Amino acid sequence: MSYKLRAHPRYQTPKMPVMVRPQGTFVWHKGSVLNLSSGGMMLHTAAALVMRQTVELEVSTTDKDGKKTLRKYKATIAWKKNQLYGVKFNSKLS
Repeated sequence: MSYKLRAHPRYQTPKMPVMVRPQGTFVWHKGSVLNLSSGGMMLHTAAALVMRQTVELEVSTTDKDGKKTLRKYKATIAWKKNQLYGVKFNSKLS
């Protein structure tokens, strides 16, 4: 069964690249941010993540002037559905 993911327009963002690393591993996995809010984000990745697992996130953003910044977060996997994951931010690393 296929379904269409619909995001609230307030939080809809273009697909930003994200790198995900589960705590205790050295491997970074590629993904994309689908929704972003102040408390967390929804992301898509092919990596198998576990509920309530702590992960590190690196999100590459570009501002209006074209300047790129790399933001790092520590977060917890709150929910998952297939390859979609809801992530709750714990702290901002940089």
